Amino acid sequence: MTRTAGIDVGSGAVKAVVMEVEDGRERLLAHAVARIRRRHVPAVVDEVFQAAVEGAGKPHPETFQPHYSHRCGAGGLIGS
Repeated sequence: MTRTAGIDVGSGAVKAVVMEVEDGRERLLAHAVARIRRRHVPAVVDEVFQAAVEGAGKPHPETFQPHYSHRCGAGGLIGS
């Protein structure tokens, strides 16, 4: 089983998904979206990622170990 997380930081919203692939079958485990609305973008990224990870059944983002994660949009400029 492979778990993948993706985050897209746009100009107005942050979106995140957590997916799983097992035996060639893809399954969306969770997704989350939040508008930025003049908030600190890294804080919105953390909020959305945490919501997606919790929605996938993991209580804390630090315990989530994806096989692969990807950031696109302005997310490539945030963190590592």
